[in-house]
Amino acid sequence: MTVSFGDPTWNGKLLETYDTKNDRFQIVACSWTSRWKYIVFSLQQLSDSEILLRCSTSPFVEGPDFVDSERRILHASLWRFCWPSSWDKKR
Repeated sequence: MTVSFGDPTWNGKLLETYDTKNDRFQIVACSWTSRWKYIVFSLQQLSDSEILLRCSTSPFVEGPDFVDSERRILHASLWRFCWPSSWDKKR
């Protein structure tokens, strides 16, 4: 799950994570916005089929553990991150 919402410096970054010239991935630091918390809460309310359709780029070929993995990611993003220290500090 990836987020670039709310930070204009991230425009297009999701398309640039792989540097084809140097044959390497470029993983850059990101910052959280307080709005992401509410988006995660709303995603958690979705049915399994809705999570599959909204969170997968290939919903008809995902493995059987895809939805469980997404639910774990959603849970971790809410409860394991320290929200106040993660909000939009432009790191």
